[in-house]
Amino acid sequence: MSDLQNLILDNNFGLWLLIAVFLSALSSFIGILMFIQIFKVRYKKIAIAVSVLIDSAVYIFCMIYVIMPIFRGLCIIVLFFIYKFLLEQSTEKSIVGVLFNVVMVVISELVFSKIFFNIYPNINISIQENYKYKYTFWLMIGICLFRAIVYAIIKIKKLSITIGDYIRSSTRYSIILTTIVTISVYFMIEVVLNLTNFIYPIFFINILLLIFIAYISIKLIVRGAMLEEKDGKIHNLETYNKTLSIMYDSLRGFRHDYANFIQALNGYIQMDDLDGIKDLSKSITKDCISIRNMGTLDFKIINNPAVYSIIINKFYSAQDKNIQMNVEVMIDINSIKMSVYELCRILGILIDNAIEAAEKCEDKVINIRFIKDAKVDRKLIIIENSYYNKEVDVEKIFEKGVSSKESIGNEHGLGLWIIRKILRKNRNVNLYTTKGELFCQQLEVYEF
Repeated sequence: MSDLQNLILDNNFGLWLLIAVFLSALSSFIGILMFIQIFKVRYKKIAIAVSVLIDSAVYIFCMIYVIMPIFRGLCIIVLFFIYKFLLEQSTEKSIVGVLFNVVMVVISELVFSKIFFNIYPNINISIQENYKYKYTFWLMIGICLFRAIVYAIIKIKKLSITIGDYIRSSTRYSIILTTIVTISVYFMIEVVLNLTNFIYPIFFINILLLIFIAYISIKLIVRGAMLEEKDGKIHNLETYNKTLSIMYDSLRGFRHDYANFIQALNGYIQMDDLDGIKDLSKSITKDCISIRNMGTLDFKIINNPAVYSIIINKFYSAQDKNIQMNVEVMIDINSIKMSVYELCRILGILIDNAIEAAEKCEDKVINIRFIKDAKVDRKLIIIENSYYNKEVDVEKIFEKGVSSKESIGNEHGLGLWIIRKILRKNRNVNLYTTKGELFCQQLEVYEF
């Protein structure tokens, strides 16, 4: 007679299930908090509650109805989807989080399975029915205890894993592949051990080997991501130094020509030439604005490396085409509740379109503003530009293949269509398009 049947006959199943649900929910809650702490996740309380409910429900269901190797596989898949969709994290963060969770379970089993086999010395197979429920029950207690200790250490030491959303695709794929291989090795060990007699020394050696592989994998992942982040910061510092150098040369030139400006201005005044004074004043003001705008291109103000790189590169591109680009940043870029990767894609497309439109105009100007709308609790990214085609349809431009360019190719007309696809994936993001004296694209990112 199985443990489950004994529990039912003794009227202890309800109590056992209640305790199991509590322990499962507690373990899941600690595990999700650990993930949030490690990756510095911005979270919603409702998302955590739903995540704990789903994770613990699946765990209890698998514990009762599913054999061990499949049990583990289902739990891994569900946990990945929780991290990816409920906590809204990138694929690489989600899968590394799953790997970290697997390591926690492995170490817990390594410790508590030894205790279990001392209590039940006659067991030969880890999923043998007579011991399944007792084993799982004590294992859940061990996992809860171990996770709580690890979480406390992470919290106190403020440990974290940095995987930026702006890393290159090659690094992203390497992280995903390395993590999948490590998890697959663990799963294969689990399957082999459960299809053969459970020999504890072999289990011990294999699990230690897996922990070592996981440690090396996570270490390499973190090191690679950190090196790439530092490389990005160095690149941004070099770009900023280039900006400072250009500003310095511009100021030197402005200072050198200052006497000439005064003499020319004095000449217009003596001739009582008001139009000449206005034209000269306009030229001087334009130079001053250009120098001031370059002063706003500070990576301390635009404090996200990926966004800074986009803005600075587009600024120089506009400058090469004699377009005046004004940048105003009044918010913390990192506080925008949106994937940095998707934000950069949208910014790149919108600014490229603004440059193309402004280039055709006599008055070439682009205004970019990052501001906060406190009344509605949202962040606004407003991109305004001068434009030539006053008849442009603000609705049709979002359709696939629609483009104002003279030569329409396969890649033309896809930018705003791509943006619309991104908007559909993000419930808190909206793009409001208007046209007037300037063409305006207002990206709205809500806090909820």
